[in-house]
Amino acid sequence: AIAEATRSKLQKLPDTPINISDEIKAILPFELPIKFKSQTRAVVTALHKVFEFEKLPPTYFIELPPLPHDINDLDYSIKHLFPITERRELGKLAYYRKRLQEVYSCDKIPDHFFNLPPPMPEKPALPPAYQDIENPQLRACFPIDRANQDTNMQDIVTRLREYYAFQNIPNDYFLVKPSLPKDPSRIKTQNTYTYPITDDTEAATFIHEELIMTANPTNKPRLPTDPKMITEVNLTIPIDTPKRITETACLLRPHYYFQKLPTEWIQILETNNKTIDEMSANKE
Repeated sequence: AIAEATRSKLQKLPDTPINISDEIKAILPFELPIKFKSQTRAVVTALHKVFEFEKLPPTYFIELPPLPHDINDLDYSIKHLFPITERRELGKLAYYRKRLQEVYSCDKIPDHFFNLPPPMPEKPALPPAYQDIENPQLRACFPIDRANQDTNMQDIVTRLREYYAFQNIPNDYFLVKPSLPKDPSRIKTQNTYTYPITDDTEAATFIHEELIMTANPTNKPRLPTDPKMITEVNLTIPIDTPKRITETACLLRPHYYFQKLPTEWIQILETNNKTIDEMSANKE
């Protein structure tokens, strides 16, 4: 009953917005006639507070011209937006459609308004084990020693993404160090210690041993310090970029055992012209 009483007090919607008083037009969120379809709901809600109607007449909308078929015939204000040539813009289609509808009558963006490059071929997933990497030079970069401060993780990730799609590098790609032997006599260090260690200073020295094990645990020969003795691969010495450190280590790893490249092989100049002579690619 209340709804009927309220409805009985509503005026009949004029056939044209010209006949709506300025006082009523002032309460509307947008001007009449409606230019953009996106404004229709808000205008209808406001008009229903004063007028009774089921549907807005065509006279309440600005009749926009149809969308030209040729992009070159678009209005100058939006011509620069088309054709859409970058795939990253596909996430903004609502914006492009709205810009078209500001000037023309259209429901969607025509297919020929796109000129996108072909999609990139999908890369295979990164194998769960680095031993399954097909590229031998790339495979030689693993396992990764996270304890080595000279390991360039960004470079390794970049090289992997050239061949594979992945979110994270599997744990099997990282070096897992063996547990400390329970028998102290099996611990090999550069310095000699008497176990158990009771002196605090000596204990600190032991903890900071650069190499707990100096033996060669593989059947590969040790890396010669003289690059002229290496015949299996072609080396360019000195090494002058961090990327080449990783590449050189990957080349040598299948043939030789080493913890890091000899420092005398490396001459990297920073922007301040200081030489970095302590970088190496340790990824055993």
